[in-house]
Amino acid sequence: MEQITEQLSANPLVFALVAIGVAILLLSFFRTAVKLLVVAGAAIVLYAGWLQVSGGGDMMETFGQVREALANAYERLSDLIIPLFELLKTLE
Repeated sequence: MEQITEQLSANPLVFALVAIGVAILLLSFFRTAVKLLVVAGAAIVLYAGWLQVSGGGDMMETFGQVREALANAYERLSDLIIPLFELLKTLE
């Protein structure tokens, strides 16, 4: 492990290549995760619509609670990410 860090710090070209490779892997993972979330969201919306049409009114209350929980999670996540972007702006 120490040899790897020494080789990366000694040769900036290798470090840049490794950093680009890691960035590509991370972007690929996030792209796949976003696709999965879109498909899951579409399935949930279709299920909620089916419940509404078929008369499953009790579940609509549960979907409302889930919506509120997701809105709160989004709010907390944005509260964490916005200061990070502000910090990155100051580093320029």
